[in-house]
Amino acid sequence: MGAFKTVPLSDLLLLAPPPQAMEMQIKKQFQDTCKVQTKQYKALKNHQLEVTPKSEHKTILKSLKDEQTRKLAILAEQYEQSINEMMASQAAAIAARDGTAQRLPEQNQDADRSTA
Repeated sequence: MGAFKTVPLSDLLLLAPPPQAMEMQIKKQFQDTCKVQTKQYKALKNHQLEVTPKSEHKTILKSLKDEQTRKLAILAEQYEQSINEMMASQAAAIAARDGTAQRLPEQNQDADRSTA
């Protein structure tokens, strides 16, 4: 009692959420992060406009917009990378599972040959 039961890797792969669900989760995280980023930049922009002279507003707005665009581009790149890594991981898991299933009959044939 209290001992952990070992679970084969193939069973764990079956417990993993489907790729579509994982992709939707990653997409939702990306969208939420973009919303937070946008809110933060709006707050920063308002603060910067309050504390700087009006003559510098145009420069400040341009630099903030450039920085926001750059950071959102980085987030988009990370999103794409996460999706690609998830797809590669899923493909590897499927290949490993299929490879294991294909090896089992071969192992059975080898066992049959050794007993004959």
